[in-house]
Parts: sequence; structure tokens; C-alpha cells
Amino acid sequence: MQVSKFNAWLKGRGVQSLGWLLCALLSVTLPVAKANSDILGAGATFAQPIIDTWLYAFQKAQPLRAEYQAVGSAEGIRRITSRTVDFAVTDIALTQSELVHDDLFQYPLVVSGITPVVNLPGVPSNVLRITPDLLAKIMMGELTEWDDPALKEINPTLTLPSMPILVVHRKRAQARPSPSLITWPK
Repeated sequence: MQVSKFNAWLKGRGVQSLGWLLCALLSVTLPVAKANSDILGAGATFAQPIIDTWLYAFQKAQPLRAEYQAVGSAEGIRRITSRTVDFAVTDIALTQSELVHDDLFQYPLVVSGITPVVNLPGVPSNVLRITPDLLAKIMMGELTEWDDPALKEINPTLTLPSMPILVVHRKRAQARPSPSLITWPK
């Protein structure tokens, strides 16, 4: 992988071509990773299937070899800040000061959603209703009991148990969903 070769290729084509490249990346999968890629990215595992698809299509249209290594968001950030990859994909947004410090820019690439899974005694599957506002309050720790009047109001036919709501989520830097972000050196 030659980061400088890729950066020179980008600079030779200007910002408009960079936008085209990113659109192309949004339509490409690399079936076999190559260690000697012209463009090398790393980061989030969630985005790998779509990135691989985009890279496959990109490589059919361009004489460049591209590779994406799904090594996790934190490792992607480490690699982009150490300049060992050309781009990184992460679901952990960098702060403005981190972007400035490492001379990077980022933008949303893929948006994912969350699905709340509920297992309550005496409540059948797929019956409990939760509005987006109530879900936000649950995730923010503002609504903490299953028999809260707000939940009872939208679930009048259910007998909700008097028990605390336990929010379980993947351990990471953020406990809320965010778009996967692509980070590029300036």
C-alpha cells in the first residue's frame, strides 16, 4: 500500500473527482484482499459488506487496486491517524479537535439503525409499543420502569410488570447509534 501514491492520484484529479471516487466507493466488495493495494482502508466491521461491494465496482472502473480491512472502528482510527491507511470507516465520530490535530475530515457514509429487543414476563412477543420519544427517554435513562404511566398509556391492553428497565448495549465509546463515518487525510 502506498498512501502517497493514492494521495497524489487524488490531488491530480481535484475535489470533484474525489467526490466521484467517494460515490464510486458507495457502489463496490473486494472478493480477495491484496497486500499491495493502491488504496487501503480499514475500520468498522459493520460497513464491510457494502464497502466491499463498492470497492469491487470501483476496481472494475479504475486501474487502481483497493482493499478494505474490517478491523474495528478503534483500529481504523489508529491506522488513519498513523497514516498507514488511506481512509478509515468508524462508528465512533472524531471530535473537531481530533480532526484538526490529525489533519483529517469525516462525513457520514453508511447509516445503521438499532432494534430494541424486549423480554418481559407476561408480555407476548411483538406486542409492546414504544414510541421514538419513549425509546429516546429509555436510552437516556429518563424512563426507568416498565410500568411507567407513559408506557401504560400507549399499551392499555398490556399488564406491564413493575420492574426496572435494563438497557444492554455493545460496549464502545458511544452508547447511541451513529452513522458510520469515513475519515480521510486532508
